[in-house]
Amino acid sequence: ALATLAGTLAALHVRGADIAWQDVLAHEPVRPTPLPAYPFNRQSYWLAPRRDMAEAGHAAPAAMPVARCHRVVWEAAGGPATVPAASAQPAAWKIVAEPACRVAARLVERMTGAGIRVDRDKPSVDGTDAAHQPVPAQRWAGVVHVFAPAAGAAAGALLRSREALHTLRLAGASTALHLVTLGAQSIGPADDAADPALSAIWGLARGAAQELTAPRLRLADLPPVADMASIDSLLADMLAVAPLAEVAYRAGQRYQPVLQPLALLPAPARPYGDGCMLISGGLGGLALLLAEHLIGAGVRSIALLARRQPDTTETHRIAQWRAAGVSVHLLQADVADRQAVAAALAALRQGGIVVEGLFHLAGTLADRTVDSLDAAHLERVLRPKAEGIEVLCGLLEPAPRFAVLFSSLAAMLGAPAQANYAAANAFLDGYADLLRRRGVRATSIAWGPWGEAGMAARLASNGRNGKVGNVGRLRALASAAALGLVPALATGEATQVMVADLGLLEAQAPVSGAPLPALARALWQGKQAPAPARAAATATSPASQAEKLATMTDRVRVNVAALLGEDEQAIDATLPFERLGLDSLNILQLRNRLNTQFGTDFTAATFYKFSTCAALAAHLLDAAPEPGAAPPFPEAPGAPGAPP
Repeated sequence: ALATLAGTLAALHVRGADIAWQDVLAHEPVRPTPLPAYPFNRQSYWLAPRRDMAEAGHAAPAAMPVARCHRVVWEAAGGPATVPAASAQPAAWKIVAEPACRVAARLVERMTGAGIRVDRDKPSVDGTDAAHQPVPAQRWAGVVHVFAPAAGAAAGALLRSREALHTLRLAGASTALHLVTLGAQSIGPADDAADPALSAIWGLARGAAQELTAPRLRLADLPPVADMASIDSLLADMLAVAPLAEVAYRAGQRYQPVLQPLALLPAPARPYGDGCMLISGGLGGLALLLAEHLIGAGVRSIALLARRQPDTTETHRIAQWRAAGVSVHLLQADVADRQAVAAALAALRQGGIVVEGLFHLAGTLADRTVDSLDAAHLERVLRPKAEGIEVLCGLLEPAPRFAVLFSSLAAMLGAPAQANYAAANAFLDGYADLLRRRGVRATSIAWGPWGEAGMAARLASNGRNGKVGNVGRLRALASAAALGLVPALATGEATQVMVADLGLLEAQAPVSGAPLPALARALWQGKQAPAPARAAATATSPASQAEKLATMTDRVRVNVAALLGEDEQAIDATLPFERLGLDSLNILQLRNRLNTQFGTDFTAATFYKFSTCAALAAHLLDAAPEPGAAPPFPEAPGAPGAPP
């Protein structure tokens, strides 16, 4: 609570507010430290973080907070809508679907009957390789892609994700895009099981939405055999001014996903039973922490499935477990290699070992922005998670009594430059529902970042902490707190659970210029300031063009400094962004910030053409000559949400 309060007050302080810190902190075991000339010279002064905490991914010396659990529930959001009898559209709509798709046929019939021009096309994967990028052929009023189920869960996820990428690029930078799935979500017990291949589309889209300037991307789900009332409701919402960003239609009724706090019931004294626990990705940092947790909970047989042999440190750790009486089985195989995994599991069975619990932790990153994402980077990330779980569940006989799939918050909230990773984890969310319908107690846990191990900790050690949008602003979870929830989650009734400390996100507005994740909008209700509208120049506007350019250049430099965690004075306005240290993800964040502040609609290409602060400022003067009501400076470096 103190950290949240202090962070919020600090954000006001760096904007010039006079905070009575002595009164605020009078009853706390801390004291304020005076710093020179703060805040108006925009210079940051920070105490050096403790080395161990810095390596863990965040600098706060206090103990990391206890995790918070949420689950996704689908709430009714209104009844059937009426399709207008006639609608004047300045441009045609594009509908992408398989030729036999009856949903697309109904949409075409109803739209042409209302006087709307429609161009229909088949799905394509062209443009999802590194050599070819599609260019929008024309400006559409809207693009709709209807995704039907595909053969094979993992293979279908890759195919449908490639098709979605093609359509994203086909739509262009400003066209409204509607991605419609047939059975990607299971919104209640009466629904069929979710199709994991289509669930992946939702993750991909959530990631892509975090890279877009405007909230133009919409997700909709219909039943696998869609009823006409639901198709008509979909069409009515397509033509609406402000449709829901994420929605499911059942019998014409709308449902929207929301996050609901989850109260966990106490776990049994021996939550994992007496059998063998199989951990994929078995030599990763989280896997080894999990193995120690399982041993502490009474498990005496563990199988670690990994692509490599353990190193010296890991071998010593495993030897200690064996010395304590734990049977540790090392299985070397690529989790997505069916033949290799089959041989490894056969060796276990020959020893009379039966796998009772499965923990799927295998995964990898291949970060790319959507405009540079190709089939190879999609497959690289989907393979260990999607193919891996499909291979394991297809080979484990008998089926495990329970399965815990380690997913990521990126699947629910999205993360820029991680659309492929979000897709892979959303696949796991759908697969957990499929396993439940098959009689396996499966839980997919969408984890927030962990402090001591895992991918987020590795990114922090590589200097990338704080560069993944709203997800990157979460406080890291302490391993003890996170692992302490696993017994209750593994034995509980919830199929999809989100575990993260959302306190910082709830107390602050999301990253300046970043779109709000649709699933979490209730958490930030009323906390994001609206984008400033253009207004007439005031009497205090600079009189000369040179003064205007200098002012605009300063504003660009402050934005760049905030992204890099640097002082504004250290930003050379004549150096290319790349030499300043901005990567492709930073360019997207800079674009979002400036588009929000000035009401422009720049694409990322603008920032490569005008690749210095000075050049971009001159272009901004032409594109937005009257910034008017925009604030004089954005969030200062060091304020909450900016890396120190």
